Formats: sequence, C-alpha cells, structure tokens
Amino acid sequence: MDTPKTVALSEFVGVEVLGRVQDYMNDRGKDVLYELFLQHRVLLFRNQELDGEEQVRFAEMFGDPSRRDYMAKAEGGYAHISNSRPDGILSNGELFFHADHCFYADPLKAICLYAIEVPESGGETKFADAAEALKRMPAELRQRIEGRTGLHLYDYAGDYGNRMLEENTSADAPRHEHPIVWRHPETGKEILLVNKISTAKIMGLPRQEGDDLLEELASYVDNEDLTYCHKWRPGDLLIWDNRALQHARMDFDPSQKRTIRRVPLVEFGGV
Repeated sequence: MDTPKTVALSEFVGVEVLGRVQDYMNDRGKDVLYELFLQHRVLLFRNQELDGEEQVRFAEMFGDPSRRDYMAKAEGGYAHISNSRPDGILSNGELFFHADHCFYADPLKAICLYAIEVPESGGETKFADAAEALKRMPAELRQRIEGRTGLHLYDYAGDYGNRMLEENTSADAPRHEHPIVWRHPETGKEILLVNKISTAKIMGLPRQEGDDLLEELASYVDNEDLTYCHKWRPGDLLIWDNRALQHARMDFDPSQKRTIRRVPLVEFGGV
C-alpha cells in the first residue's frame, strides 16, 4: 500500500486521511494507519458509509472494544450519543475538556465516532494536545505538580457534564488515582492528566488550594493555540488517542438532532 494522502487539521493535532476506510482494512493498512494514529493522534475520514458492525471492525485495528461501562454495553459493542434516539446517551449540552475513563487504572486507549445526523451549528468536538499543554507551563507551576497525583472518579448516575466530587457520588462509583504528569504507554511522552469533570481532588492539598490549582492547570489545556475544533458532517469517521488528548463538546440547540455512533477502545487484550 502506498503512503496515504493526508491533510493537516491543525498545527498540533490531527490529519484527514483521504479515501475509503475499507481500503485500509487489511494488515498493511492497519500498520500504516496505526503509525499515523500515534503520530497525529486524530484521524479523520470524510464521506464514509459505515454501519455499526463495519465501524467496529475498523476500530478494532486500533484496540479492543471496551465493555466496562454502560456506554459500551449496547448491542454490537457501540452506543449512540444522541438526542433523537430512545437509546441515546450523553444527549445534550456542553462538556468540558477531559479524557475518558481516567477513573480506571487504564484510561480508554482510543475513541471512534461516526456522524449520522448533526445540528446546523454547534455540537463541535474540540481536541487539545495535553503533552504540549504540559510543555508550555512555566517552570514554577511544573515544579508544583511534580510527584503529585489526582483522584479521578465518576458516578454514572450523576450529572455527566459537571465535575464529580466525592461528597456527591456513590461509594461504589469507579475511581482511581493517577499522577498529574502521566506517561503515555506507547510514545513515552509526558501528558497532563487532570480535568474539570473527573478529577475530584488533587491529593495532599487543602480543598481550595487543590481546586485553584486544577483551574490553573485546565487553562493550559483549554488554549485555542493547542486545539483542533471539529465541525461534524454526516459521514465523518473520526478516531483519536484518548491517552494523548483531551476532548470537549461545544453546546448546541437541543431542538437540533445530533446522533454520533461511538466505539470506545482499550489496549489490545484489555477490558
């Protein structure tokens, strides 16, 4: 297979890969796309026609479908982020920058989305380079977080769009403590791993001091210079490295239909 033609999506993050995804669904294509995935962290394919089964087969070139939460237990290993389907999840509203499943020992490896119906405006997905955010911090701030950890937790019965706090979540909600400066398991890059949804607290600091530090750290992620904002079109297929990036969703008119099919992925052989 020839090297695929790509178009950069932004300075730091992402490329559009030209052509049909079916042309890459073989051993050679898998190797080529996986290399692009690690390098650019977001791969976009426009104008694709895929049913759920085909999307899962494509996603399986990058990892194994996750089965560890309700969003992944739908028929076929995928779910629909939708405000128009009766089985839709995460239907409306803005979502702050975050990485999925930080509240487990191993965050999701990747997430694959396919756009079925999209609003006329709003509902964009933004991606931020969490390694570059860490690099841009002043030395004094970097020194403050060295060796520190954050407690991540998530209550699926709670308000998914707001920050999860210990006093507002059930005792059996999944939770895990991660280093704030986290190392990518494949590239070895240092990643900023805190966010305003699942990071309940910064360990070892008084509550207000920890909250202030979290806000300051989050400001380095939510930086237009480091982000790619994806305006969805029907037929868009997009996969990204959840370990390297944080993502956010822009608000949109809830009367406008939005349906995105989601396949969450873990490491090969993971759960």
